[in-house]
Amino acid sequence: MRSYLAFTKKEIREQWKNYKAIILGIVFVIFGIMNPLIAKITPMLLENYAVQGIKLEIPDPVAMDSWIQFYKNIGQIGLIVVIILFSGVLTNEIQSGTLIPLVTKGLPRPAVIWSKFTMVSLYWSAAYFMSYGITYGYTAYFWDMKVVKHVFLGAFFLWLFGEMLLSIQLFFSTICKSGMMALLGTGSVIVLMFVIGIVPKAKCYLPLVLNGSNTDLLNGTVSLSDFYWPAAIAVLIIVVSMSLATILFNRRNL
Repeated sequence: MRSYLAFTKKEIREQWKNYKAIILGIVFVIFGIMNPLIAKITPMLLENYAVQGIKLEIPDPVAMDSWIQFYKNIGQIGLIVVIILFSGVLTNEIQSGTLIPLVTKGLPRPAVIWSKFTMVSLYWSAAYFMSYGITYGYTAYFWDMKVVKHVFLGAFFLWLFGEMLLSIQLFFSTICKSGMMALLGTGSVIVLMFVIGIVPKAKCYLPLVLNGSNTDLLNGTVSLSDFYWPAAIAVLIIVVSMSLATILFNRRNL
């Protein structure tokens, strides 16, 4: 446990020193501000740039418009930024050989894997919920939030989807030679889920629901129970990915 805690602290400091954590925080703060701002000014922009002589019926923005922007920005660009920033957290150290003296001096290999996952999870969670909090604050200030259902749970499911992606990426990092290959491996899993989702009966069980039906949950189009199976399978994928990552890293030559 001491080795795990010590290595986790080292990982947290290292990502801060190389500015990855700072970049992640800045990007997510910008998204947090932009989400309600875009929802607020979009109708005004459309009115200003409307073709002369054509009257546009533009409805007033509501709280849901802000959350649509949140899930569009964080669920797409935000996740891509996180995955790219942390794609080489394990492979880079394996390539450079910096783990060899630590392991030979007694650092347990499982501690390496779980420290890496703890670090990326902490930074992902901090950035994500900071952006969520900013979006929530501005949205509640501008509009009535009572019409939006399951606001926190909708955000929680997207966060869980991000945790799943990070665990998959860490698994691929134990079998790939570079961060780019681990990144491609993670992307291939998402593509596979989309292919499986072609089957209507399978689609409702896939974790893609956690990053695709959030706004439907907020406006009441789908029920909370529709997220139970996708969330359970996402947790299962995390457990399996981390278990395999631990086993494979124990067998990998450094």
